[in-house]
Order: sequence, then C-alpha cells, then structure tokens
Amino acid sequence: MATHLFGDTAVLTGRSLRHITRSPDTIITTALMPIAMMLLFVYLFGGASAFSYPLIFLPFLSSAFVPTETMPGPVRALAENQPATSIVNTIRTPSLVGV
Repeated sequence: MATHLFGDTAVLTGRSLRHITRSPDTIITTALMPIAMMLLFVYLFGGASAFSYPLIFLPFLSSAFVPTETMPGPVRALAENQPATSIVNTIRTPSLVGV
C-alpha cells in the first residue's frame, strides 16, 4: 500500500513538473510575480508619500507669515483662496466666546 501511494505521488509529481517545464509562461509568471509585487508596493507607497510634498509648502503661500494685503496680485489671489489662509486667520482672530 505504501509503495503504491509513493508510486502514484511520484507519477503525479513528475507529470506536474513536466507540464510546468513545458510551459514557459508558468515559469515566467512564477518567477516575476514576487518581483512585480515588490515593485508595485514600492511604487505605491513612494507615489503616496510624494503627494504630501506640496502640502509642506502651503503655509508659505498663505497669510501665515505675511499679511495678504502686502502680496503682489497673483500671489495674493492664490493666498486668499487656499485653506491654510482661512485656518491661520481663524486662529488669529480673537475669541468672542467669553465676552
């Protein structure tokens, strides 16, 4: 019984390996998929972190350091219509809650 089981296992293993070695697309897929997944992981998290870089410069184009009235026209238009300016102006206004 044990020799019959091992014999069948050897035959099935041989057939599977023969099929795999005759199929180059299976070999290529098996070899390249881990590499492709690793590159996709690096690309995804590298692209996701790159989107945060413009957010670092938003305070420099707002009223955080200089009032918008002293800025030139196009820069003033950009600075007055971005979220960082409204946040800075909200923090700067005196609170009227306790009055």
